[in-house]
Amino acid sequence: MVVHEMSHNLLFSMQDMDPLLDPTSHGEGWQSEHYYSPWRDDPRPLNGILHAVFVFSRVAKFWLALIDKVESHPLQDLAKRRLAALSIQLPLAWHSLNAQGVFTNTGARFHAAIGSAIRGIVESCTSLGLERLQPSYTEVASLKDGTGSARKRQREHYARYCQRYGSTRGHSEVEAALVNL
Repeated sequence: MVVHEMSHNLLFSMQDMDPLLDPTSHGEGWQSEHYYSPWRDDPRPLNGILHAVFVFSRVAKFWLALIDKVESHPLQDLAKRRLAALSIQLPLAWHSLNAQGVFTNTGARFHAAIGSAIRGIVESCTSLGLERLQPSYTEVASLKDGTGSARKRQREHYARYCQRYGSTRGHSEVEAALVNL
């Protein structure tokens, strides 16, 4: 998706001006892969989590705009299902980033703005009644029985991750966020 790739490019450009993650604490943020990502089956570097949160928050805004502005678009059902999944995945990744990230001054403002955007996305999903939707086809493939909500899918994803990798950095924050789903 163009929004996804363009968002990565935008963030890389911003990080050319300010690293956002404090380099004395995190280096370039790509060196160690210890963090849970709701989108991946393997541990990710902290900068990867930062990119995922930023990129997928912009993708979520795209899906939300499609739902809000176009009444009978052929992609509306897919948009709702993808948005439902993102409204669960984004807070999980944000909480991990929040617990583990040490930010520059600019990075702290950036992180707070993303958190605010994510809260707005979650509130929109709740007001649209999307939280119980079955995931789209791309998420169904990883469900044990191929049914259930995006919440169920994310809990199963995290359980498989923990079986494979055990406790990772940010683990307790992710678990606390999962309880609140």
